[in-house]
Amino acid sequence: MLEGYPGPEEVYPAFRDFIGGATLVAHNASFDIAFLAHEMGRLGMSLPIRYVCTLRLARMRLPGLPDHRLETVCRHLFGVLPGGIGRHRALDDARLTARIWSALAEY
Repeated sequence: MLEGYPGPEEVYPAFRDFIGGATLVAHNASFDIAFLAHEMGRLGMSLPIRYVCTLRLARMRLPGLPDHRLETVCRHLFGVLPGGIGRHRALDDARLTARIWSALAEY
């Protein structure tokens, strides 16, 4: 699937430049941050980053849910998943995470 696309040695420096000093928001951020830190470390790069985890936030603010998966939290907060959302697709997961972050920030 990745044949013909830029490799890690090009992608990770560009990603680090893109995020700059921003705070990342992710659902189960510790997994994503650990993955990024490991892969960037293989290239001799560090990952100085701040992040917010919507999974942790959901566990704190919505303790009564049966689980805190992205879809479960979204359904709890909004009633249904937005139309056209594919499960476990990067952009769709990012959109759901953004909606959850916005909602939980005001919770």
